[in-house]
Amino acid sequence: MKTGPSFRHILFLLFLLIVLQACEERVQIDLRDAESVPVIEGVLTDKRGNAFVKLSATVDYFHTGEFPVISGADVQILRDEGAPFVMIEESPGLYINYVARGIPGQKYTLRVAFEGEVYTGVSTMPSKVYIDSLVPEYFEGTRFSEEGFLVHCFFTDPAEQKNYYRLRVLKGNFQSNFYYLLDDRLNNGMSIHYFLFGKPFLPGDTAVVELMNLDFPTFDYYNSLSSVVASSTQGMGTTPANPNSNLFPEVLGYFGALAVDRDTIVFPDHPE
Repeated sequence: MKTGPSFRHILFLLFLLIVLQACEERVQIDLRDAESVPVIEGVLTDKRGNAFVKLSATVDYFHTGEFPVISGADVQILRDEGAPFVMIEESPGLYINYVARGIPGQKYTLRVAFEGEVYTGVSTMPSKVYIDSLVPEYFEGTRFSEEGFLVHCFFTDPAEQKNYYRLRVLKGNFQSNFYYLLDDRLNNGMSIHYFLFGKPFLPGDTAVVELMNLDFPTFDYYNSLSSVVASSTQGMGTTPANPNSNLFPEVLGYFGALAVDRDTIVFPDHPE
């Protein structure tokens, strides 16, 4: 009987939420003795050294070990012009190419082959939108939240195209648990300002903010993943479906070609 994703599957989705096309049919995983399903997470950006593909597999609900990785796969990112970017397995299940760099406006195809199966995903890298400024905003602590600084991010949306964004904030090895996802449906061609809520920063801390420009299938994956995690962690009564994926044949995960702008802010010693 189909019962939706297993608890361990949900844990894996939470893992994807912390670390970082529109196939409408969704995969459902049996709770007991489920067949292992590949999980593919692939990213190419417009900056060298950021291309990676992570390969793993789901496990049975009663499995107590770690999620198994997939080693020995043939992994490439194909491009319309030029030779493919060959991804080298740097550690079990992690494939890297340190010189691969995408170009906005170009289409890229992830190709993963292992155990006689070939999986592909297509993503077009959008034009880059740049961060205009990062402003520190101080908030007094309450019984529900700690005091400290949050980041107020400003950028300008171009009017001539549809844009999809993901924002990420980093502090050392810390990455916010929140999905900062938005599109320009209500802000086309306007200046956008966005509060990056989450764990507050202290005076003297440094935050790195990334503004990721996504195509729609990648945005759709992140958006549906956010809904899955929310429904599983908030105790909603409905059984969550798996996130929408741009991979074929249908497996868990996604491939995204992202144009990324990055800026840094150092928080002042005293609130203004």
